[in-house]
Amino acid sequence: MVILLPLMRAMPPVHRWRIRRRIYRWYARLRRIDERLRSDLTPQQAAKHLAWLASLEHEIATLRVPLSYMQEFYHLRLHLGYIRGRLAANVRDASRGAPKPPHQAKTARRPAADKQA
Repeated sequence: MVILLPLMRAMPPVHRWRIRRRIYRWYARLRRIDERLRSDLTPQQAAKHLAWLASLEHEIATLRVPLSYMQEFYHLRLHLGYIRGRLAANVRDASRGAPKPPHQAKTARRPAADKQA
C-alpha cells in the first residue's frame, strides 16, 4: 500500500504527458517544414513536402485522442492545413513564374496614409 499510493498519484500527470507527447511530436515535424518554407524551396522540394504532409494528415486522422484533448488535436489539424496551404501556394506561384513575396515582418505596420496625426 505504501508504494501503491505514490504510484496512483503519479498516474494522471503521466497520462497527460503521454497524450500531449503524441500531439507535440507532430508539431515538431510541422515546425521543420515551416522552417524550410522560410528558405527558398524549389517546386520539387515543395511538392515533396506536400506529399509528406498528406501522409502526415492521414496518420493524424488515425490518431486516437481522448475527448479532453480534442482542442489540441484540432489545433494541430488546423495548423497542418495552414502549412499545406502555404506549400501549395509556393508550388502554384513557382509554376506560374511569379516572384516570391518578401518575408513579412512579425508585426504588421499600418501604412503612413492610415496613421492619424
